[in-house]
Amino acid sequence: MMKFSVNPNEYVGNIKFGQTRDEVRRLLTGFKKEFKKNKYSRNTTDDFGYCHVFYDVENRVNAVEFFEQCNLVYQGENLFEITVDELKKLLPDIREDYGSYISQKYSIGITFDGTRVDTVLIGCKDYYC
Repeated sequence: MMKFSVNPNEYVGNIKFGQTRDEVRRLLTGFKKEFKKNKYSRNTTDDFGYCHVFYDVENRVNAVEFFEQCNLVYQGENLFEITVDELKKLLPDIREDYGSYISQKYSIGITFDGTRVDTVLIGCKDYYC
């Protein structure tokens, strides 16, 4: 299981927001493909299997979306093992938005599949503004 520490708005694991696509590809293992996430995407996304890395138009990291095979640690808690109630205590500004839970202050978005965390997106400062 891949383990990443989270420092909101600054970095996740070895990935610092603002790093280039080439730097990320040297840091992470398992690169699979580059693709457009949806028709509104301004740039392509890198798929590493356990995460998707998003880039701005200058090919600099602005968000990383993780999947359940990761151990994503913030303030000693694995974000994939928390409940909605625990999430609300951990991120006081969290709000529900179209089935996801979003913290603008910490640029964290979490989706649940029932009561289980499905995905966690960690973004750069003001990612959700």
